[in-house]
Amino acid sequence: MEPLFTLRAALFFLFLCSLSFVQISCESSSGQIRITSAERRIDLTSPIVRAYLTLKVENIGISPASEILLAFPPTQAEHIALLKAASVEGKKKKRTHVELSIIPTESPDAPNGAKLFSISLLKLLKNGESATLDVSLILTHSLEPFPAEIGQSEPQLVYYRDSALMLSPYHVREQTMYIKTPTTKVESYTRVDPTVRSDTEIKYGRYEEHPPYSFSPVVVHFENNHPFAVVEELVREVEVSHWGSLQITEHYQLFHAGARHGGGFSRVEYQSRPSTSGISSFKHLLAILPPRVESVYYRDEIGNISSSHL
Repeated sequence: MEPLFTLRAALFFLFLCSLSFVQISCESSSGQIRITSAERRIDLTSPIVRAYLTLKVENIGISPASEILLAFPPTQAEHIALLKAASVEGKKKKRTHVELSIIPTESPDAPNGAKLFSISLLKLLKNGESATLDVSLILTHSLEPFPAEIGQSEPQLVYYRDSALMLSPYHVREQTMYIKTPTTKVESYTRVDPTVRSDTEIKYGRYEEHPPYSFSPVVVHFENNHPFAVVEELVREVEVSHWGSLQITEHYQLFHAGARHGGGFSRVEYQSRPSTSGISSFKHLLAILPPRVESVYYRDEIGNISSSHL
């Protein structure tokens, strides 16, 4: 029995060693990548937030790297509608973008419930090599109306919350963030020196030498009078006739996700002062139709819309 016990002890020791190796490899994977420069551009000119990131990453470790991790706060990650990444190849006019695979992942080192996504590189990034990545991000339900209720002639103000420093599992040498608003009407914004506001743009940075998972919350309170159209339910019915024609009927359940209307409503004021009365309300809906469409009709739940036109 003694040789068997010795064999089991040896196997158990090797198992512990393998676990230790995996743990060391996981912990060092983020330490071998450094972001040499990061530029973020946040577009707030519509109800949907669009963000564009340009990252230059460098491998300063010994082992080749096959992936780059992106981190997002949990409050932002739950509103991601689209996330795409591409590798930038070539220089200047010969630059091309090659789409990369990106999937959610997990890390035990991520603080405060940060959500991670893994970008798979086209080729291994060896020691001393660098790569440039473009990341595009679309966020829904990320603008908070404040005040939550407005009168008919009042503008719609919203909050946008983010961080002046990019949340990242890597050390970031230098970074900047640009926030673009629909108009110059900005009630307030958080200042994290250096911060510069010019016309419809707020620039945060340049910030240098920040460790992994640095975070500096900012809030921008600004005017956004776009109608916050949300389709709660869409049902499409397609009927094919014996003659090859199609009849398509779409049923939309819509609501306005922006500031609620408070007080009385004046139809006369709404029609006579369209630039100020109900400025953030629905005034039209966009329907993209095929070129050969004919016999279009539309109605709401109370019947035909006689005051509208197509």
